[in-house]
Amino acid sequence: MLVSLLVAELLMNPSKHALTPGAGSITIALDHEDSSYQLKFADNGRGLPDDFDPSANAGLGCGSCRAW
Repeated sequence: MLVSLLVAELLMNPSKHALTPGAGSITIALDHEDSSYQLKFADNGRGLPDDFDPSANAGLGCGSCRAW
């Protein structure tokens, strides 16, 4: 269930804050190698501000990514 919450946050944040309505893309991939998995996420939105500090952000999205 934790992975589904993380993926939901990774989809919702750029949809709300980074992508232009009707344009842009979000890519999610899950890679498996040996006994580990790697979740890869990318979007082509406008990006974060230069002064953005994820460790100082108290939002659910940043908190979920830090906990993961």
